[in-house]
Amino acid sequence: MQNTAVMPQGAQAEFNTLVPDEYRLALLEYWRIVMRRKWAILSFGLVIGVLALAIAMSMTPVYRSSVILMMEEGKTSVVKIEDVIAVTKNREYFNTQTEIIKSREVGLRTVRKLELWKNPEFDPRIQQKKKAGLRDIFLGKMGFLEDLGIISPQKKEWTEDELVQAAYGRLLGKLTVTPGRLSLLVTISFDSTDPEISANVVNAIANQYIFADRDGKVNSSQEANSWLQERLQGLRDNLMVSERKLQGYRERSGIVEMGGSVQQFAGQQISEVSKNLIDAKVRRAEFESAYVQLKSVKDGDYSAIPLVMRSPQVTEAKTREASAKAAVSQLAGRYGSEHPRMVAAQGELVTAEDYLKRQYQIAVSGISREYEAANATIKALESALSSARGALQGVNRLSSEQQVLERDVSTNKQLYELFLGRAKETSTTSENMQTAAVARVVDKGIRGVKIAPKVGQIVMIASILGLFLGAVIAVLRENLDNTLKTTESAEQKLKQPLVTTLPLMSTKERTSAVRFYSDKRDSLFAEAIRTARTGILLSDLDADCKVIMITSSIPGEGKTTVSTNLAMALSQTQRALLIDADMRRPQIARSFELPPGSPGLSNLVAGTVSADKCMHLIEGTHLTVLPAGDIPPNPLELLISKSFKLVLEDLKTKFDVILLDSPPVELVSDALVLSAVVNSTVFVVKANSTPVPMAKRAITRLQRAGGRVLGIVLNQLDFKDASRYYGEQSAYGKYGYDSYGYKTDGYAGYGVKKEKPSKSKIKLAKPSEVVPESDTQPQSA
Repeated sequence: MQNTAVMPQGAQAEFNTLVPDEYRLALLEYWRIVMRRKWAILSFGLVIGVLALAIAMSMTPVYRSSVILMMEEGKTSVVKIEDVIAVTKNREYFNTQTEIIKSREVGLRTVRKLELWKNPEFDPRIQQKKKAGLRDIFLGKMGFLEDLGIISPQKKEWTEDELVQAAYGRLLGKLTVTPGRLSLLVTISFDSTDPEISANVVNAIANQYIFADRDGKVNSSQEANSWLQERLQGLRDNLMVSERKLQGYRERSGIVEMGGSVQQFAGQQISEVSKNLIDAKVRRAEFESAYVQLKSVKDGDYSAIPLVMRSPQVTEAKTREASAKAAVSQLAGRYGSEHPRMVAAQGELVTAEDYLKRQYQIAVSGISREYEAANATIKALESALSSARGALQGVNRLSSEQQVLERDVSTNKQLYELFLGRAKETSTTSENMQTAAVARVVDKGIRGVKIAPKVGQIVMIASILGLFLGAVIAVLRENLDNTLKTTESAEQKLKQPLVTTLPLMSTKERTSAVRFYSDKRDSLFAEAIRTARTGILLSDLDADCKVIMITSSIPGEGKTTVSTNLAMALSQTQRALLIDADMRRPQIARSFELPPGSPGLSNLVAGTVSADKCMHLIEGTHLTVLPAGDIPPNPLELLISKSFKLVLEDLKTKFDVILLDSPPVELVSDALVLSAVVNSTVFVVKANSTPVPMAKRAITRLQRAGGRVLGIVLNQLDFKDASRYYGEQSAYGKYGYDSYGYKTDGYAGYGVKKEKPSKSKIKLAKPSEVVPESDTQPQSA
């Protein structure tokens, strides 16, 4: 029943390759939504385009004129002056010049040159008059409010400076300066409603920028020259004073270039002593570790000390000892301990061990002597180093004042020579600054060219944005609607299998909905009921009796209609029993036109009436109905009683399938109690009405109560509307429970309006025909 847009085969293959699987379904869903609403989206885009066209045609045309400048680089100075006036010719320099073109000084010079405040486009007084006219129209004559200070008074007179400042603000807002990306060119553009004004403004801005830069450089050069001359006089005086101090010190102390050689000799001596001291400390560190280890040896075994074991004599003694031990070991297997050869070998072993001990002692003594000698050498070198440092400090103290005076003279001389050179460069450059220019005009501005409004571009962009906005609105509307509109959405959103889908009935058809299956067996409704019957029969194949509960989230979703028609369908092939378990608001008795006060489930569970009087066989069918009976004060206690379970077990032996029409899940807990004693539950939802979160919550509550949901029945689905996979938004409203409060006599406001009974009377069979196999009554509680 679904009519979705199909993508071309090649595009579909490319789409499947580029888009991951986890996003493919979502993107395809968005595509279907857009295609379903394509005519509405196209109409919305067309309306936006027409509005954009009307707005664009009513806009005032704007003209643009441009002038191109080329920045002069490295041609304006005879000698280098960049260090004086801080000019750098690089990319940052050109970006800086671009900002200078838009500076206030250049703008104000342009405004005064062209007297732009006299032009209506720049004159702030014209705008003031327009605002004052609107103000008078909407507020009337409000002079007394101005006198009281409630509203600000209108400006009556403008000075020339204020007009210039206001015109500059309008000029800056329409000025564009664009530097060349890989060139020295700068483009200056100005937008105006007058093509002549746009050309005059850009040409004036270019000229005023060049003049302003030239004046600025001349002024900067003159200021730098004046400052350098003042500094030169002070530096010259400082140099003469420092030279006189140095000469006077030399004459008083009789020093004639003697400090340099003595200091050099003392420095070399300190360097040599320091090097020898480092070598001595390294040697002491080499023996210090072995010396410490020797102190810890108690049994005379020095084999763990590497420095002792590296001694050639110790190595030779170890070799002799090893040879003697090998000889003794070899002779021990052949001779006894008293054998002469064995005695001689053992003697050699003792001699080798004694020799090894002596070599150990010699090596240990050598290490101790070397360690003590290294300590003595270090002390001597440290003393010599201290003496050399003292001598050098004495030499430095004698010549420190002379060195200070010499540095002072050298510094003053360097500063004086540096400033003298800069002063000469500045003086020479100032003479050529009048003819130097920061830039020259390459392409002069001409009469402005119309740039706005671009009607075609505006209409195209507005239409595209309208189409995009329409698509977004369609997707948002689809996603914000949380009701069920199709069988596919029902299964996807509720995560439950679909038992069947019942079509939407007209108001006239709903009056006989209880027997719609039997009255119109060839209708689409009857076929859907048969589909549900097949699903129920195929479930729990090994069960002797299937007990199925029919429920929904809230009243008005059609669970009673589903129960009655499904029971009629099942009764054609099975011994079927329909129980009205909704004892708060029973509907089965009224639907089948049973006599008022007919006994039913409550009477049977209480044991006050026998089973054959409580159950009624509908004439013309094989369906047996067990109405609710007398409404008890608290139906929930009756349903959780042991008597109810015994009644249900007894009924299982007499029927092949039992259907229970239970109360809604979201209102009371009866359905949760019944879900634990039935085989499975069929959950009814109403298309375009039941909110998905409410249905999910109800199903979850059933599952947590121990119930098994067989599937869902999507009721009242408009098949024509579902064929487009979209329907008008349900006017369901809010889902509060205020109108479904619990009462002993039912739910206040539960269900829909009472329907008039069908004209076709439903005849009942005799009580003896109800129970076909057994007349055994269930035990009372």
